[in-house]
Amino acid sequence: MHAISSGLKALSTDVASAGIEQCRLSCGGHGYSLSSGIPKIYVNTTAACTYEGENTILYLQTARQPNFHYFYNNFSYFYNRTVVALLKERDGSDNDDKTCVLV
Repeated sequence: MHAISSGLKALSTDVASAGIEQCRLSCGGHGYSLSSGIPKIYVNTTAACTYEGENTILYLQTARQPNFHYFYNNFSYFYNRTVVALLKERDGSDNDDKTCVLV
């Protein structure tokens, strides 16, 4: 859910920002005039790219999800066994996996 909402927020604000920029450029010098209403929309729209997370970070979070799930589904057993073995070696304990505490 987080990956979908992050991606949609980043995409929608990028598209809206590019759209209002195109409108401003299409109006020429009048696009800068307050009477056109475009400057107010432009300020609100471009600022939305940084509300609740900058778009680059949100795109990275969205792209991370498939990689995370692939790693978790394919390698988590081996990863968890390796971490437990390293912790046992560090602590010098011979406890089973259930009593090993990650610090």
